[in-house]
Amino acid sequence: KITNYQKYLIWYYKTLHKYFIDSENHFYAIGIPAQNGLAELKKAGMQHQHDTLLADFVKTADNFVETGLNFPKHEVNFEQSIIAPSVEFLLEMYQITRNPAYLNEGEKQLKSLETFAGEQPDFKLNGIAIRHWDGYWFGKRQFWGDIMPHYWSTITSEVFYRYAQITNNEIYKEKACNIVRNNLCLFFEDGSASCAYI
Repeated sequence: KITNYQKYLIWYYKTLHKYFIDSENHFYAIGIPAQNGLAELKKAGMQHQHDTLLADFVKTADNFVETGLNFPKHEVNFEQSIIAPSVEFLLEMYQITRNPAYLNEGEKQLKSLETFAGEQPDFKLNGIAIRHWDGYWFGKRQFWGDIMPHYWSTITSEVFYRYAQITNNEIYKEKACNIVRNNLCLFFEDGSASCAYI
């Protein structure tokens, strides 16, 4: 009999495997749960699914290394949320495989990602990636304007925190915490929140 937990793992496996097939291992998705997912598949004794997904992950990471800084266009030509998923995935794949090519390329792309972060004294511009018009395209009231912060700013904090885990670089850990703290302005006193400050 299959437990509910095993059903969830099967859904996880099928969803990601289909994603890799459809994207031909080239799409820069936000938040692919590689490390935790592989660990849970192994713990559940689902070795075939583990090995298949690991091969998908490796193929995708190899494609990201080959593409390097020539990032593909998504909704726009170039933005923080195209680079951050690549760096995050490469660093996570380094943690899984210990392949130095993933860390080396991740560090190169990390420098590019850092160019999006403002270093102004105001918390809305301190470590926060510049984003444009997301309040119009994705917002309820279609406001025009630069978005700082936007909740996707925290994707960069995930990258910085993972890099700090790998390198023990406390500067990146503090940068990660700073971005998360600065995004707390998106929450209001009554508990409601917004995806963006315009």
